[in-house]
Amino acid sequence: MFFTVLGAMAEFEADLTRARTREGVAIAKTEGRMTGRKPKLTALQHERILEDYESGKYGAAALMDLYGLSRSAVYAALVRARQHRDSPPPRATTTRS
Repeated sequence: MFFTVLGAMAEFEADLTRARTREGVAIAKTEGRMTGRKPKLTALQHERILEDYESGKYGAAALMDLYGLSRSAVYAALVRARQHRDSPPPRATTTRS
């Protein structure tokens, strides 16, 4: 019985800790303090990687050395750049007065 009570108290304390953590994360997100890891490449670098790769100027191995990326990161950057290039431009929204 003693261990059952201790287990219940520990579970209750863990629930409180989880709730406080979730609350803190939500507050940090609303204040803009929790943004995650910064991207290694900028949008311009993605475009340049795609241009260099598609023109045949550089291969994947050369791009790895140039940008300090792994092979999978180079190919992921190519996929992202192609998706960005092929996506339709955002529609301009107008407001009527």
